[in-house]
Amino acid sequence: MRDNPFKVPQEENYVSVWGELLVPESADGLAWYEHRYWGKYAAFTQNQFGEGTVIYLGSLPSPAILKKIIKSIISKAGLDNPCYKYSFPVVIRNGINKAGKEVHYFLNYSAQTEEVIYYFPDGTDLLTTQDIIKNNKIKIDPWDLRIVIED
Repeated sequence: MRDNPFKVPQEENYVSVWGELLVPESADGLAWYEHRYWGKYAAFTQNQFGEGTVIYLGSLPSPAILKKIIKSIISKAGLDNPCYKYSFPVVIRNGINKAGKEVHYFLNYSAQTEEVIYYFPDGTDLLTTQDIIKNNKIKIDPWDLRIVIED
């Protein structure tokens, strides 16, 4: 993509499978092809529709670009929630225990130790009794989990 509009690593700055040649009229071009002949065409556009916004993908973005687009949509929709900050191989689930306290389950579905930032209020790891502080990193061993209950 021309000028790497989503600021992904260069090797992830691509589209594939198909490429529509979009000419934005009332829409804004979000990304443009890096191509000798197609460079004047948009790959993705954004337009207002009623009270909402529509993003049109004229090509299949790389996983890194798609992730950035989805995160942007979630943020613009006002759906910022700490849960949306995590992605595979770390999966998070949440619940409320009988005492009414929030419980967060961090599951690592990989063969590597994963490190994530804990975005929720301070809590305690139920398996280790370790204090878990908001905005600090926590490590999750391969194929393991951390269970944190908010204080």
